[in-house]
Amino acid sequence: MKKTFITLMGLLVMISCDQRPRSVDSSSIDPSYSNESAEGADNGNDYVDADAARDTVTTTPLVYDYDEDKVQVSLHLFYPESGANQYLLTAVREFISEQLGGSYTGRLDNGEALLQHYGDSIRNYLVAEHENDKANMDEDYINGYFRNIVIMKAYETERLVTFTYDEDIYLNGAHGSHATYGMTFRKSDGRRFGRDMLRCVFSEDMHLLVKDGLKRYFSDMNQLSDLTDEELKEFILTDDHVDYLPMPNHEPYITAEGVNFIYQPYEISFFAAGLPSFTVPLDSMQPFFTITAQRMAAY
Repeated sequence: MKKTFITLMGLLVMISCDQRPRSVDSSSIDPSYSNESAEGADNGNDYVDADAARDTVTTTPLVYDYDEDKVQVSLHLFYPESGANQYLLTAVREFISEQLGGSYTGRLDNGEALLQHYGDSIRNYLVAEHENDKANMDEDYINGYFRNIVIMKAYETERLVTFTYDEDIYLNGAHGSHATYGMTFRKSDGRRFGRDMLRCVFSEDMHLLVKDGLKRYFSDMNQLSDLTDEELKEFILTDDHVDYLPMPNHEPYITAEGVNFIYQPYEISFFAAGLPSFTVPLDSMQPFFTITAQRMAAY
């Protein structure tokens, strides 16, 4: 029974994804897709408030800085204040709060209070780490502790806006670490779009897209010509076959260049490899977008 179920599920995936020849360039885009059809006109999908969606999201720079006794905290938030409907403002503000810890209980329209809460929280944690290490090791072996975080608006169109999170962290270890990721929001209602904007995520075409993207990254990083599959294996930490490499744990997000996929340290490769990433132009992503995402990303 279990084997029959798995077989049926596999057939459903293949049918729903309409497997194409193994190519992911713009020539594989469904010819019936167009910006006009993506607008949602006359199709019953009147969820977009045109005026609300087209307003530019205005952000205010908020800064928290602390630097004392080997502890350093730097928070730079470009906090959404106006120019968008309340659904979008709330969604982006909640996203910012959640990335910083999700413990703020005050009003989200008070960015200064939110900044102070998380700045103090991070500072108190790092100070406690320092005090704990001082009780267990000589001060000469303590180099420092820091978290530097920037959250900002990275991209915006009439229909969507993307915010990114960027952090450097060091906790007196052998080396620090870095994290970068983003989130795309639909401007009309604040809905978040990540992996759920994609269809056919387990298709051969999607696996090929991931493999080719990683080949480009490691080729550029090492100033090499196009990598073979065997050469790509040398950069991959996982046991996965190069034809079935996993997508990043963090959500893909839309930028001016296309859809960005980014792995964090040690997720797919060695620490020295940095943050393996690749960007796929929107034209090439259309076959993988849900209809909802196609409408949002139309340009």
